[in-house]
Amino acid sequence: NLTHSNIVAMQKALTDKGIYSGPVDGIIGAGTLSAVNQFAKSRNLPTGSNFVTIEVAKDLGLSL
Repeated sequence: NLTHSNIVAMQKALTDKGIYSGPVDGIIGAGTLSAVNQFAKSRNLPTGSNFVTIEVAKDLGLSL
């Protein structure tokens, strides 16, 4: 359940980790998905081509 506020939180977390440099706008675009997958791979978590796995969302500190 990635709400707008959860996506913003995810983008902020990825920005804080130095993985994402795009806009923090609450929209899951190509840049956000690329950063999510880069983060997931660095943590040996599952990745998705057009979605964010629950494991990744939780590891980024999102409350779902």
